[in-house]
Amino acid sequence: MPRLASVLLSASVVLLALPGCDSKTGGYAPSPAPVEPPAQDMSAAKDPKFRPIVEAILAQRKASKDLAAFRSSFGAGPMDEAGGKKYGELFAKVAAAGDRVGTLAAESNFEGEDKRVFELIASFTDAQLESLLK
Repeated sequence: MPRLASVLLSASVVLLALPGCDSKTGGYAPSPAPVEPPAQDMSAAKDPKFRPIVEAILAQRKASKDLAAFRSSFGAGPMDEAGGKKYGELFAKVAAAGDRVGTLAAESNFEGEDKRVFELIASFTDAQLESLLK
């Protein structure tokens, strides 16, 4: 009998959570809002030593979006030969941009407070990153 109660309780929890999932999110719970870091952290992230890594992260994200947009233009179907070639080129750009971020992070060898700020920067949205460059 306790097992049956456990199963029923689990099922009711799932049913209560379903209204939070709608068709706009593909049936999944919506993503949480981006975290707004304290002004002190934003100020620290604007330090010129972080600028190259901010630019590299933005470039990597743009390359990834370009790749995703290109791939989605084919839908679920296969790509033709020209599409495959273009996809390979875009994929190589994403890889190169990722390598650039990794290289900059390794060369910078952030420690202590700088490492914490770098990790925070890596979690920023594109809009937050762009605000650091202004």
